[in-house]
Amino acid sequence: MLLIYLLKVSISLAVFYMVYYGMLRRFTFHRLNRFYLLLGLGLSFSIPWVPLEHKRVVEVMPIEPSSYVLDETGRDEIVKPEVIMEPVDQLSEVPYTQDILNLISWQEWLVALYFLGMICMLGLLGKRLFHIMIMYTKGSRNDEWVEVTSIPAGASFFGLVFLNSSVLTPTEIQYILMHERTHTRLLHSLDILVVEITKAILWFNPVTLLYKKALLETHEYEVDKYMVGQWEAKSYAHLILKLASPSSLPLLNSFGKHPVSKRIYFIFQKPTTAIKKALYAVLLPLGVIGVLSFGIRKKVTVYKEVTASQKLEVSPKKVEQKSSLRVHDKHVWAYYDQKHKHTKGRWERYDVSLNDLCVLPSGMIYYLVNPHSFNLKDIEAVNQRISKRWRYEIVVTQQSADEEGKLAKVGLAVKNLRNQQVSTPEVIDMEEARAIGSLGGYIDIGIMLPTKQPYIKLCYGDKDLEISRTSASSKVHQINTFVNISSILKINNDELLYTVYPDKIKKVTFDKVAEYFEKEGFKLSFSNEIYKSDGQLAAIDIELENNQQSGFYYALILDSLRHFTDFGSAEKPERFDEPITIRANKITRQVSIEVGTYWTKALKKKGHLKAFGTQKKSEKPPLSIQGEKAVWQNTYENFNEILKKSNKGLFFERVKVKTKTAEIKDMLVFRTPKGENYQAIGMEIEVGTSPRYYLDGQIIEETRIKLLKANQVKTVICVEPQDDGYKMFLKKHGIKTQRERIVWMERAKFDFQTLPMSNLLSSW
Repeated sequence: MLLIYLLKVSISLAVFYMVYYGMLRRFTFHRLNRFYLLLGLGLSFSIPWVPLEHKRVVEVMPIEPSSYVLDETGRDEIVKPEVIMEPVDQLSEVPYTQDILNLISWQEWLVALYFLGMICMLGLLGKRLFHIMIMYTKGSRNDEWVEVTSIPAGASFFGLVFLNSSVLTPTEIQYILMHERTHTRLLHSLDILVVEITKAILWFNPVTLLYKKALLETHEYEVDKYMVGQWEAKSYAHLILKLASPSSLPLLNSFGKHPVSKRIYFIFQKPTTAIKKALYAVLLPLGVIGVLSFGIRKKVTVYKEVTASQKLEVSPKKVEQKSSLRVHDKHVWAYYDQKHKHTKGRWERYDVSLNDLCVLPSGMIYYLVNPHSFNLKDIEAVNQRISKRWRYEIVVTQQSADEEGKLAKVGLAVKNLRNQQVSTPEVIDMEEARAIGSLGGYIDIGIMLPTKQPYIKLCYGDKDLEISRTSASSKVHQINTFVNISSILKINNDELLYTVYPDKIKKVTFDKVAEYFEKEGFKLSFSNEIYKSDGQLAAIDIELENNQQSGFYYALILDSLRHFTDFGSAEKPERFDEPITIRANKITRQVSIEVGTYWTKALKKKGHLKAFGTQKKSEKPPLSIQGEKAVWQNTYENFNEILKKSNKGLFFERVKVKTKTAEIKDMLVFRTPKGENYQAIGMEIEVGTSPRYYLDGQIIEETRIKLLKANQVKTVICVEPQDDGYKMFLKKHGIKTQRERIVWMERAKFDFQTLPMSNLLSSW
């Protein structure tokens, strides 16, 4: 929110400056220019706060005050919400390891970097103010000025005038005193202080430097215009030329401040015609455009009650409540880990007793409640706890009851009491939620730090698969993954995302996940499972396709994802695995399969991750294929030597090579152009045998391949049955075979205007 606001301010400031630079700076209306720049500065910071209200009327059933119930005599009796406070000393943190990327988002890093820059700039401003104070205390003071020798001539700051009278004549002293007193009378130092604070706030925006320069120039033009009305213009201009010098103190108004040439130009410039003052009305359309572009679009939802005949009564007596509200100052899982030390399994142990509000000192608020324990009375109790101090509350936007009087549907949202913004309501089907709650599922309402948006979601699953579901976007839907043990499916209104660590990968869990992807029109399939002797899954092929038959394929060797930390210390190494992420976008229909995170890749690059186990020599690294792109990395003995001896323009050759086992084999070498040079790829085969060759999708004989030249072929891909992507490649290109080697070639496009037809035909 802060970064977006600063970006809007920066854009507005740049627009106001461009209008000044392109049109107004040439006018002699210096005072108007000064007011334009100051007003533009104020509008830039104010425009993003202007609210643009949009009303939406929603018909809902009125909320029953659940703090009122009927006693046996039918009289109204007030029942106060029951809240159980857990003693702080009985709570402890849960010992678990979290992925650092889920602890600190990139937005939070940017906010921290911004505040660091702003503090540095404010420190620099304080240093400059302190330097002015030192000048004042060390200088010799008289009734009219402070005598200093560290400036070329004269300068001023608010009511203080600094003068180096030793280099000035009495007449020049009078000129400079009047000049600096005019600066003081017009409060120019206040402008400088305002623009310096703006520079600190928008330290990343170079426009602030230009804006300050423009404002300082208008100060000098404004004072010069007054001075030539009191003194002879040529003498004053001569004095400016004589005392011209760059200002060494940015906060001071200096007499000889640059740009000298422009100052003298305006001294003798004819006044601009008064009719051009109408151009300053450009501020009005600029302000309107700014408000429409950057104003706060406030959606106001007006909830209109339905008529009494349509109203469904919800009887609080018929809502089954399993647990009263508990309040903690640490995360709720700390409480449960203490209370259920000997209970195994995550979802079974919480059951219907979950009804806990966590208010952390950092400002993070979690309300976790099992649907069986959910009731409107506790929502009121939660709001009493968080609304006054944290300025948030949970809003019930709608509710309905079934024939038995039980809560059937409820709409929940989070309201920010500071700006009155309400999050998108999450409508929960309570019948479905209670079914989930019977298996340990719960409703999770999170109000995070200011850099994150509040969320409302349903969480359920089992020990092998956790599901987090909400109708919000993936940007709002935050999840925490636990290194080495997480298996989480995140369901949003725009995306499906499954994150799993290698020890949690199971075929039966994948099948469950595939059902959710299939509901949204994506095909997720798994094949070629390989198990170790101890029964642990060693390798698996994953394929994800959308309904346009465009897909992504990944062949996983799981030990390549398992690691130990290695920081070169005596500490015992810990497991630190790489997760696999399967992603499908419901809107764009794009799919992807990713391995690792930025954090794991950074650790691997720095050598801090040690391999879990060595791979067999026959195993190849995982191969990823997206669309038609594929990469094979092959290395052979004597391969470089063959290339050195061969003609670079030759496309294909067959050479006999000796393998490590002293066996003689044939090496097939193919060359294609790569910029001004050539690249080569080889395939090792049995003597006298041949793979199946394809040229532009058609089978071709080896004798005809020998006639090709290197610059006539764009792509060569060698595929062998033991390659991880073999089956996927055959499927993509419609090749029907079982165990044959494949060489797939595509010709380069010929320019028939530059390439003679006779040469083209002779190559065949």
